[in-house]
Amino acid sequence: MATEPTYIFYTFSVGCTDGEPRWRNDGLHGVFFLDINDARWAVVEIHDEMSNDPDTGPMTIHLEKFETVPITSHSLLSLLNGDLGSFIENYEIIESFITGHKAPKKQIG
Repeated sequence: MATEPTYIFYTFSVGCTDGEPRWRNDGLHGVFFLDINDARWAVVEIHDEMSNDPDTGPMTIHLEKFETVPITSHSLLSLLNGDLGSFIENYEIIESFITGHKAPKKQIG
């Protein structure tokens, strides 16, 4: 029996609180990356925008990594039907940043 592949992707979340279901269907579309450095660049840009907005209070931005379940027709169907949570096998917050504080370094490498 062949083993179906799994994949690792990166994303970020803004303002999620601890204990809040991360992979819920909240109408917001996530941005996903294949490369951690691309995800970090996006976090730096969001952090800078939010830190420079006087109407935005401090918020937490999480840089996140997740691994998919094995890719099968059933897991793809769940994903297409909007159930992102069932598509995630492993999830971790890699780094957290609070807006209004020192920005993450822009030199990625």
